[in-house]
Amino acid sequence: MGIEGYNLTKLFKPIVNNPGIRQAVLFIVPSLVTTTISILLFSLLTDFNSTQLNHLSITIFAAIIISLVGAAGMQLLIYRIIEDHEYFTEDAAMRGIKTGILCTVIISMLMVIIGIPYFLNVLNFSAADLLIVIILTLIYSAIWVITSAFWAAEKNLYPAALFAIGYIGIFACTYGAYKINFSYTLAGFAIGSCFLLVLCWIGARKAFGKQAVVQNVRADLRRIRHIASQNAGAILFNIIYVLAVFLDKIFVWIVQGRAAGGGLSILGPYTEGAFLGLIPMLSIGVVAYFSIKTKVLVENRFKGTLIEIQNRIGAYKSAYQKGYVTMLLAAYILGIIVALLGYRFIGNTSVIPVLVTVICGSIMFSGIIFNSMVLPVFGKSSVSVAAVLAVIIGEIVSYPFIATNVWYAALGFFIGSLIGFSISTFYTLYLFSRFEFNMFNVLVKNQ
Repeated sequence: MGIEGYNLTKLFKPIVNNPGIRQAVLFIVPSLVTTTISILLFSLLTDFNSTQLNHLSITIFAAIIISLVGAAGMQLLIYRIIEDHEYFTEDAAMRGIKTGILCTVIISMLMVIIGIPYFLNVLNFSAADLLIVIILTLIYSAIWVITSAFWAAEKNLYPAALFAIGYIGIFACTYGAYKINFSYTLAGFAIGSCFLLVLCWIGARKAFGKQAVVQNVRADLRRIRHIASQNAGAILFNIIYVLAVFLDKIFVWIVQGRAAGGGLSILGPYTEGAFLGLIPMLSIGVVAYFSIKTKVLVENRFKGTLIEIQNRIGAYKSAYQKGYVTMLLAAYILGIIVALLGYRFIGNTSVIPVLVTVICGSIMFSGIIFNSMVLPVFGKSSVSVAAVLAVIIGEIVSYPFIATNVWYAALGFFIGSLIGFSISTFYTLYLFSRFEFNMFNVLVKNQ
């Protein structure tokens, strides 16, 4: 008796036809592409000695971290700009992108300027090295803003496709330059990054159209400042969230650098284990699904009869419970897979304790991020800020012990994430226990 084969069309039809699932899958594609190609690329740079590879890594990481911190607040504001139908009635996305890039570049460049003495005197960067950092910071500041606009407009296919193509370009340019002469590697990476930026800009023009009205930059900046004042808690959360992801690693790099008689030392088991340990955070793709499912419920939460409001509240609670459980389950599964693969294929045994500890912290951290989408409904963004501050504090407390064993940095991240997870989860559950009262209490306070 024959066995009927699988019909792939039927198998994937529920995913393709479900906008929430589709957006969630597309949301994590850029991270997957970036991680995969970066690991492949660095594994091929075998002609570098440890000092040269460390210098290359510092240059790239410095630009990316600075640009991420600089863009963190604007990434949140882009969402609000696109939703601001009162002022940004036309061309909201393109006007937001242009103004957002301007603000992000200013913030990022200020951070670079403040860091110039450290780059020159501690890291012994040349003027050419510093120029590369500036160029990469400018490029990625713009990329993060444009990507935020795609996500805010629920056009996740664009960053998924553009990052896939763009990072192939980055790989080709970087590895091609490396094969010509390894001293050209950074220049190749910068050219490839320019290619990604051009793709993102073309994609934005395609997705959002040409700007139809003349932009008044000063007026737009005033409006953005007004929006920022209304979302200060959420903006602060975004900034601290980015810092919390990298702070434990930066502490280890500083300690290792001092031990080696230099400024920063990125290479080593901690960097490998800590970044691989963040993979379970890909489960936050569920946030995109949750946003799609609850967008109308949130927008209309005060409209209609009491029965209609209660029905929407019930639907919102159900969506939260399903989304939260799905996110945690996905994080656990990813964590187990990464831990097993790490144990099987990573030869350095000192990586495994770091990997497993950061995986556990990442699962908790994912819960903090998920709840940060819910708490603003009750006007409680400050709780999310407190949760990520707990992670920062855990990392800071671990700093004096890192010289003894770098694993303590991972432990600080885990304990901080566990405390932050407990704060955000228990407070969210408390708010849900009196959902109607807490929701309308926000409305009364805003009157």
